[in-house]
Amino acid sequence: EVILGVNDKVVKVILDFINNCSNRRKLDNDYYLELLFIENFLEKNEIKISGEEENIVDNIKEIRTKLKEFLTTKSIINTIKNDFELIDEALVVNEFNLIWKNKIITGGLRTWRKKITNAIWKNEILNSELLDDLFVYNYKKEFDWVSTLNFISNRINFSTRQCGEKDTRERSYRIKNMLRELPTYSILYKRNTNKINSPICIRCGKEEEDWEHIWVCESNEFSIDEIIRESPYRFELELQADGKNKEIEILRDHLFLHQYCEEKVENGN
Repeated sequence: EVILGVNDKVVKVILDFINNCSNRRKLDNDYYLELLFIENFLEKNEIKISGEEENIVDNIKEIRTKLKEFLTTKSIINTIKNDFELIDEALVVNEFNLIWKNKIITGGLRTWRKKITNAIWKNEILNSELLDDLFVYNYKKEFDWVSTLNFISNRINFSTRQCGEKDTRERSYRIKNMLRELPTYSILYKRNTNKINSPICIRCGKEEEDWEHIWVCESNEFSIDEIIRESPYRFELELQADGKNKEIEILRDHLFLHQYCEEKVENGN
């Protein structure tokens, strides 16, 4: 008789694995292959693990042996062949097992598959063309995430019709605009939308209508430059109507500084 000393924690891990009657839960163990080898090795060589749960292990082995003997009897085999029917739709548990020829494939495959899925989605996000600008702005620390999320979620102007149809459409527009997913002719053409035969802009008929083109199309009623130049004037009129003279001075100082910087850039200084 040979007595080997094993760490108590290792013994507990082995016993927990052996006592686990669920093959699905065993698959979740990070050391599934190693523990499965140890379990088979102990059983084939009739090696016993002495400890607090020794009686439990013996009882489980005895029950398993009796079940194997019971299932190998001719009467049971005939019953299974004649009356047993396997309904795949009813095997909800087997949806989470990888099975080949009615045998569960061993290994930490469920955990591995989850890691693969997470890696795939991370790759999709990091390489998404829709988020290129967001990553650049975030890297340069030029993106105000709090204000943007508040704007998209309509937290700036809370209304009693927060879940109304109009509110939902406005929020959807804001999200699609940020992700450059507005329904332009280019996007509709790629989606194979009915009656969209070309990605060319229907207004000017010269260039492909993508997210950038809709802002600079020569057929637009107003150009971006005109809107940018007119917006400060309208904002100043609103401040005058509210009697906010201090804010008007701050606005004019910013506009003067902006114009001064533009002139320096144009002159190459």
